[in-house]
Parts: sequence; structure tokens; C-alpha cells
Amino acid sequence: MCTINEQLVFSGIEVITDPDHPDKVISWVTQFYRGKYIDSLRYFASGPGTMKDIRLVELKDGRVGVFTRPQGNEAGRGQIGFTTIPTIEDLNDETFLKAHILRDQFVKEEWGGANEAHLLKNGNVGILGHIASMDESGNKHYYSMVFMLNPLTLEKSPLKIIAARSDFPVGPGKRPGLEDIVFSGGLIRLADNRAILSVGVSDAEAYQILIPDPFVEYEEYGRG
Repeated sequence: MCTINEQLVFSGIEVITDPDHPDKVISWVTQFYRGKYIDSLRYFASGPGTMKDIRLVELKDGRVGVFTRPQGNEAGRGQIGFTTIPTIEDLNDETFLKAHILRDQFVKEEWGGANEAHLLKNGNVGILGHIASMDESGNKHYYSMVFMLNPLTLEKSPLKIIAARSDFPVGPGKRPGLEDIVFSGGLIRLADNRAILSVGVSDAEAYQILIPDPFVEYEEYGRG
């Protein structure tokens, strides 16, 4: 969820199942809704098939920043894309498919995505996301991370991990191989340079943790 042009914009993943086998998932798509209030949300756009982690943010100049998560070909197991559109009405298939891939955020064996975008005081965007990899035994490893993006020049900061599974209580995993999972949910910035980070862990539980606000240093970036 985010706010653009004083409207709520909500998105969620619609799971598509096989009509003949309702228990079999064959695809999924991100659906977008908007409205002045929660009870007035109306559908207005869809993402490409099987693309998750699409996030929007209203930029300082009024345009809309769009983060995507392409997979396959040059994007490998999943990279972060970014583009801008003049208004929310311009969100369409071309927007998602022609987004610029942010290079050098992950090595070949890694993948990741944006989970929440924050407009910073200096006009840059602070991104809360996740970075992931898989070991030789097939176990997945996910971490919460942040980075900064200048939406005008596409200059970006290195990724910084802000939370790992060991930062939270021991608990169950959804299934073997998913024990070391932290998936970023959202970040609430507080007035004392701290923030509340919400995450899912091991695909089975959810937690919140109080951390230093990771975007403070990004707001100071460029000041001399």
C-alpha cells in the first residue's frame, strides 16, 4: 500500500489455479486498486504474469516511480527494475516490461526485490527489500536489506543488510529448506532516528523489531 496523488494505492497477488485441478497453482499476477478510502478501492491495473514485488512511490516532482522484479534471461532469478511514469494513469504493461534493470545489486547466484519505497527529504528514494540465495543443499537464505536510489540519475548505493533470521526468536519453518528466511514487510520511521521493521520469517511467522532508521544516512547524502 502507498499513497499517490492523495489516493490509496493497494496491490496484492492473485493466485491463478488450474480449472481442472484447483489445488494446482499455474500462475499469479499483481492486481492494483486505488481510491480515496479503503472502502472505495477500485481495480485499475495488472502487472505481468508471474511478476511479484512491484512497488510504487510518488516522487518529489509528482511523477510516479515504479519498481519491478523481472526474472529470466538477463534478469536471472530476479533483479530489481525501475522506471518513472508521469501519472498513475500511465501504469500499463509497457511500464513493467521496459523498466531499467538496476545492475550490480546482486551477484549471479543471488536474487532479490523491492518491498517498500520511501521518498526521502532530499528527493532520493530509500528502498526496503530482500536479498536471497540458495546453498548447495537447496536451502534458501533470505535477508532484509536497504539501498538508496536517485530517481533522476539512477545512481544507487550498495545494498546493506539490516536483519537476518538470527535477529528473531527460534520458530518453525513452513517446510525444510526455508528455516533461514527473513522477508521484508514494511518499515515505520519514528521521530527518534529509529524504525519499526516488520518481516515474515521462515515463511511461517511474522515479527516486528526496533532498529536504527536505515534511511537517515541516505537523507544526508549529497550534503556538503
